[in-house]
Amino acid sequence: MRTLFHTAALLLGLMAFAHGAEAGTLVSRTLPAGPDPGSRERTYQVFVPEGLGDQAAVPVVMVLHGCLQTEQNMIDETRFTDLAERDGFIVIFPFITSYPFLPPRNQNCWGFFIEQQRHQGLGEPADLRRIFDAVADEFPVDRNRRYVAGLSSGAAMAVVMAVAYSEDIAAAGAVAGLPYGEDACAVQGACFTGIAHKPLSAFVQAMQAEQQSPEEQRLVPIMVIHSTNDMVVPIRNAQNIRDSWIAYYNAAATPAATED
Repeated sequence: MRTLFHTAALLLGLMAFAHGAEAGTLVSRTLPAGPDPGSRERTYQVFVPEGLGDQAAVPVVMVLHGCLQTEQNMIDETRFTDLAERDGFIVIFPFITSYPFLPPRNQNCWGFFIEQQRHQGLGEPADLRRIFDAVADEFPVDRNRRYVAGLSSGAAMAVVMAVAYSEDIAAAGAVAGLPYGEDACAVQGACFTGIAHKPLSAFVQAMQAEQQSPEEQRLVPIMVIHSTNDMVVPIRNAQNIRDSWIAYYNAAATPAATED
């Protein structure tokens, strides 16, 4: 489930245009397995900009790698550390670390398409939520400004976090991602029957089922970036993210502005 990595990685960090080596600190941490079903030990890295101790609580951005990658790819390719140093926020780079043998998945893919891995209080999203808390316990994080972004399967997991933990995520970003509730067949080569997309109604129903309480039914702002030439994760997936947000949250479908 690998996209055109170099192009997408540049898009993920398209705003990270500050030049020069970062002056902050990159630290490695391990999160022990927790009480949630499917929880596992997770490793992650945290970038802390220079002089953070002199500031008030700052935003935090979680950046999720794609399949066949590690968190080091996100550190090396996206330049989020440069942007964090310039603008004064913390970046979390989780590594999936380990995952069940079944159902099968490509190496280091987040399990956005697996029922046990895409709900609040279960597996990978629950562990990612605990990583947010672990970082906030150690560093001065503004808990009202927690953001999540990702590439490919990491983008799909960012969408999962925006739905499953909508009350905790300020905004999300997806580069070459997939909508909430989609399965692996929406990706080239994942199913022997070929690419297949669920109908829009399936995504809306999945979001409704996940968000039971009024406080969860919050529209999390989301930026969706996709290449029209992506031959692995078709752009239809990005359109389905957009359309499911519009349909479920009754958002305005008319573009506020367009630019070519």
